[in-house]
This record gives sequence, structure tokens and C-alpha cells, in this order.
Amino acid sequence: MDYARRQRDPGRHMLGIAFVILVHGLVIYALVTGLARKAVEVIKKPITATIIEEIKAPPPPPPPPPPPAKTCADLDDDGDGINNCDDKCVTPSGEAVGPDGCPVPPPPEPEPAPKPFRG
Repeated sequence: MDYARRQRDPGRHMLGIAFVILVHGLVIYALVTGLARKAVEVIKKPITATIIEEIKAPPPPPPPPPPPAKTCADLDDDGDGINNCDDKCVTPSGEAVGPDGCPVPPPPEPEPAPKPFRG
């Protein structure tokens, strides 16, 4: 089929042109009579304005209380296990100490048992 030689149907064109003219006529009529304004007024909702308060952040929590001050009963400067209030001697850590913090004398070594005489 040769589309270049095919006759155009002028009836189809007239129908399209008539439709476009009809739509333009309706739009012009709506604008002139105020019909468009009435339609917008019916469609739009009334605008209500409300004041929104700014959300305030809660105040920060109070700071924690300071730790209690350390007393001599809490401290052990020489590391011997006796607190500073009761410690009367400065001893190196790891040495045996008594309840007053002073070194305990080492126990005397037992005397060796006498050997029987073999003679």
C-alpha cells in the first residue's frame, strides 16, 4: 500500500478542529462569566492559621556530686596493706608487717637437732 498516494480524509480533520474550537469556547465562556472563580471558591478550603510554639529543650541534668574526699583511713601510701592512720612505719610493699605497719621480725630459726655420735 502506497501511503504517499493515499487521499487524506478531510472529515477527520474537521472533527478535530471542531473539538478544539468547542473546548476553547467553553474556557473563554467560563472566564468571562466568572464560572471559573466560582468553581475555585467551591473547591478551596478555608485557610486556618495556628501559632505553633517553639519546642524548648529540657534543661540539662544537674552534674553528679563530687566524690567524697579521701581520708587517711582510705589511703595506703606505702602499699603495705595498713591504712595511713594506723601505719607507724614506712615499709616497702611485700614485706611482712604487723598491725601497726612496722616490720615483723622474722621468727628465729629452729636449732638443728644434734647428730648422734658415731664413734
